[in-house]
Amino acid sequence: MIKQYRLHVKDKSDNRFSYSSAYYFYGMLMEFIDDEYGELLHEQTNMSINQYLVPERDKNEALWTVNLLDGNAIEVFSKILDKNKSYYIKNTNSDINVLSLEQKAITDEKALIDYAVKAYETNIYNIKFVTTTSFKSANEYMIFPSVNHIVNSLVNKWNSYSRTYVIDDEDAVNMIVSNLKIVEYRLRSSVFMLKGNRIPGFIGEARIYSRLSVALNEIWNILSYFSSYSGMGIKAALGMGGVSITGGKA
Repeated sequence: MIKQYRLHVKDKSDNRFSYSSAYYFYGMLMEFIDDEYGELLHEQTNMSINQYLVPERDKNEALWTVNLLDGNAIEVFSKILDKNKSYYIKNTNSDINVLSLEQKAITDEKALIDYAVKAYETNIYNIKFVTTTSFKSANEYMIFPSVNHIVNSLVNKWNSYSRTYVIDDEDAVNMIVSNLKIVEYRLRSSVFMLKGNRIPGFIGEARIYSRLSVALNEIWNILSYFSSYSGMGIKAALGMGGVSITGGKA
């Protein structure tokens, strides 16, 4: 099961939000849970929660998206997100009001796959990198996306989530990478601040063209649809890698 929360929030202190503010929102959520579960989340390679913040320009308001990707996360965090109409973030001395809340649930893996297969009737995919996104390769941060990094990041996140449909055919993954091509992009460099460190990445849009067979395209559709819940790249739990992938016209 997946549960997504989208909260329109406002800082009563008139502090302006940044994409990096999501890190403090994550820390604030961790204060609500017990140490044992917090340690479990910290140890996981791919988190069962990810979240990000999109500031509204020239306002002390933002859209906060929280994705819960397993039953335990839903049980723990839904109680917090359903109940609280305000939050306090100690790191920034911010009083946060929730102006509105929307939620969406996907009941099980089969339902997600059914949605995904029907979501894209196109061979063009528009990727919007909503928050600073980055990949790490050979101990270096990647400040430009590649098809290889996009696909393998989403495969890893899907396999961490899935219990019944693991994508473990290396040849199939390589075929997907080989038959997708970035044909257009509008990207700019971006930095995510984390504990005083600057993590370089990018933000913006890219267009991907697919030459995949029907069977492989279904797998790519699943990964594309799932990306809006899983995030992409590194540190998606802390506010990086918020993405959405939609179908486009050639």
